[in-house]
Amino acid sequence: MKFGYFDDANKEYVITSPRTPYPWINYLGTQEFFSLISNTAGGYSFYKDARLRRITRYRYNNVPIDMGGRYFYINDNGTIWNPGWSPVKTELDSYECRHGMGYTIITGKKNDLKAQATFFVPQNYAGEVQQLVLTNEGSTPKTFKLFSFAEWCLWDAQDDCTNFQRNFSTGRVEVVGSTIYHKTEYRDRRDHFAFYTVNDEIDGYDTDRDSFIGLYNGFHNPQAVLDGKANNSFADGWYGVTFQSGTTGYVRSDFVDLTTTAPAASEAGASIVAAAKQYLGTRSVYGGASPSGFDCSGFTMYIYNKFGVSLP
Repeated sequence: MKFGYFDDANKEYVITSPRTPYPWINYLGTQEFFSLISNTAGGYSFYKDARLRRITRYRYNNVPIDMGGRYFYINDNGTIWNPGWSPVKTELDSYECRHGMGYTIITGKKNDLKAQATFFVPQNYAGEVQQLVLTNEGSTPKTFKLFSFAEWCLWDAQDDCTNFQRNFSTGRVEVVGSTIYHKTEYRDRRDHFAFYTVNDEIDGYDTDRDSFIGLYNGFHNPQAVLDGKANNSFADGWYGVTFQSGTTGYVRSDFVDLTTTAPAASEAGASIVAAAKQYLGTRSVYGGASPSGFDCSGFTMYIYNKFGVSLP
């Protein structure tokens, strides 16, 4: 049975059936960010290190095969499908995957609605870009609902799939506008975070997987897509905290009241700032540490010394 062919003119391999003998993979990536994508949009992404900085989750040797990836779900008045056929596996009117040099284009069509998804990793950019083009090829207007899906990995791919007791409650996210930030362990143990964003206003979101998929559903029938709306769920996680006694620990996010208001300045801090402002306009002198001229470090040491603090 033939599953595809080489398009020499475009330097692409074209897959014409989603039911390949095994997932046929393309590698996307440049300097530091890499993605693996199958002909049905399965796979994962990572930054620099495939184990220690895994961005999205993937389950090897899964049943059924190749579950988990970057998916678009379309609910066309009750007919639910994916441009890449999987994971819903609704029979498409047409399907095509083009694996090119550093990009993949997956096109599906159902009931006169064509969806073309392009995936690529630009040079000098640590991220995967996805472009979805929807075209009504019928003669009457269409109304449908569109959902996108990705599942964060909690960074260490091995720990993510083995240490369930810990990982069950460590996920941490923020939602700002049309962007979901994956900030698990950010500033506690890591200096990096990830994000998923779209260039349009969204109607809703889910950051809790069970809320989106449903506790007893799967990738093939996520509850939010069946219902036609997101739940605006917020994943519970743990925040690193330092108590007044100096003890450090973690507390669940539902016991934390986040605020963007800066804490009030202490009396000593206000005095230091006031003393520093007295020297506004003092000329800059390399190596200077007196009112006749300062450099940055000399000025800092001079001000703190006035309050009995000696800096090295």
